[in-house]
Amino acid sequence: MRATFAAVSIVALLQFSASAQGNLDWKSCSSDDDTSEARVIADCTELLKNENLSDDDRAKVYLNRAEADWRQTEYDAAIYDATRSIVLKRNFSDPYNQRGAAYEGKGDYKSAIADETRAIELDPNSFKAYLNRSGARLHEQDWAGAMADANKALEIDPRSIPGHLAVADAFGFKHDLASAFAEMDKALAIVPTQGFQGYRLQALALERKGDYRRAIDAVNRWIELSPDCAQAYDWRARVDEIIGNADRAIEDLNKAVEIEPNFRGAIIHRGGVYSRKQAFDQAIANYSLALEIRPDDPLVYRNRGLNYFYKNDFDHAIADFTKLIELNPKDAEAYRERSAAHARKRENEAALADYNQAVEITRQVVEEDKKAFLSAHVNDQRPR
Repeated sequence: MRATFAAVSIVALLQFSASAQGNLDWKSCSSDDDTSEARVIADCTELLKNENLSDDDRAKVYLNRAEADWRQTEYDAAIYDATRSIVLKRNFSDPYNQRGAAYEGKGDYKSAIADETRAIELDPNSFKAYLNRSGARLHEQDWAGAMADANKALEIDPRSIPGHLAVADAFGFKHDLASAFAEMDKALAIVPTQGFQGYRLQALALERKGDYRRAIDAVNRWIELSPDCAQAYDWRARVDEIIGNADRAIEDLNKAVEIEPNFRGAIIHRGGVYSRKQAFDQAIANYSLALEIRPDDPLVYRNRGLNYFYKNDFDHAIADFTKLIELNPKDAEAYRERSAAHARKRENEAALADYNQAVEITRQVVEEDKKAFLSAHVNDQRPR
């Protein structure tokens, strides 16, 4: 079986119990970890309208909404809410951890490490912050730091599934598969009691070992515990597609969107499954729906533009690649893609202009990287 390793933020924040918050009606804003994210967001949003909330309580509401945003891969929204929580309660470690997880989701690993480090400064026993910083450090090629953080997390909670998975990630990064599998086996020996924070992580370990059938069994247990958890169906769809069951994946994604109609991650995922099935019209419909929910997502414009291209609708492809360039003028690949569409229309002058722009942007990026490398190493000589 094939093993795969990818550092991820595998720990979400604990919700706050309603009993700790006085007589306010917290509803699912302070619910357990398997409550629908749509409900959490809706109830937290409603609670924020309460003018009698103290700053501390308001900070906790923003934090809980940030976690729901993060689970739905709405990382910008999660960063906004976590930042609001930090502004209201600056010595509160958890929102730094949650914002760090969102930065990691966006691929901004330096910001993630900075936030997780601040969370640890505020709470030196923050299990979640050590875990998330470990993942971000792996992305930054800091194996020693990642392993130290993962081991510290296990020291804090030796019976932690995500702790063992973080250590496994670090071993996997160094291609020590025997040690990685040993850590995953330790994780699998722990019987989960929750869905998102339990069987999801068990499924993750099994997936990394290449045991996809058992991974699906673990997600099935998650769904048994939380039949209204859209993320569980989205997760099972991903594993289904890996084993070649695209039709079952679409059924699960339909269920996820039925539960949470604005679950962009599942909608985009469904578009991808249709695209890989070469059902380009259905893929385009899903990407269009995702853009109705959030009209400034460059990834979705790229995906929709490519599907227009695949079905030889070059005018719409050019329109989407143009929007992508407006959103990110330094995206060399967008110019290449638009160049290809112009070329297929035999608009050779426009195709050449876009191709040259892509080359120039790539040259600039390489030059900037070279300067950064030299700046970092030019004085990297030990004094004599």
